[in-house]
Amino acid sequence: HSQRRCVTEGDYVDLTERLPGVLKAACVKSWNGSGVTATVAVQRAAGLPADDEFLARVQAYLHPFLVVGHELEVRPPDLVPLKIVLGVEVAPGHLRNPIRDDLLLALGDRNLPDGRAGFFHPDHFTFGQPVYVSDLIAAAMAVHGVAGVEVVELHRLGRPPGGEIEAGRVEMDRLEIAQCRNAPGAPRQGVLELRLRGGQ
Repeated sequence: HSQRRCVTEGDYVDLTERLPGVLKAACVKSWNGSGVTATVAVQRAAGLPADDEFLARVQAYLHPFLVVGHELEVRPPDLVPLKIVLGVEVAPGHLRNPIRDDLLLALGDRNLPDGRAGFFHPDHFTFGQPVYVSDLIAAAMAVHGVAGVEVVELHRLGRPPGGEIEAGRVEMDRLEIAQCRNAPGAPRQGVLELRLRGGQ
């Protein structure tokens, strides 16, 4: 029984995703001047951080499958924080503040009281997956009392808009994962601003 070797990027991904605790993996191979480096980015399940201990476990697991001359770099995903501004029309007879709270939950990164997960829950987005304007609008429109939604801003945090709204999406590279935690103490992990009008 010959041990399987990782030759292609797909081999690294397939093998890594068999390891318990791994949600998704992505791999990019590059020439480093003396050989090939396989960079494997690993998304941990259940939104847990890909910390040093976890990455070392993945590295040790993959090492026996390396082709001679290949170097291996295992790292966390490149998390891409977003800046999102939504204009929200509140239906007549509805209070703005409760709807704001419901929207923050629906578009957040946590599990909701009814068992569903927020739009930006870590398990919802993976490597190279765009964030679509239409999906964002649909998630906001699903909140009871919301009559209309306009995406005012949607782009990478800290960068000027680059036509994302016109294109209908924010693109991600192969090792990147979109993020918008909207946590007061962590503005660099994504910002969501809601501009509500109407209602009462």
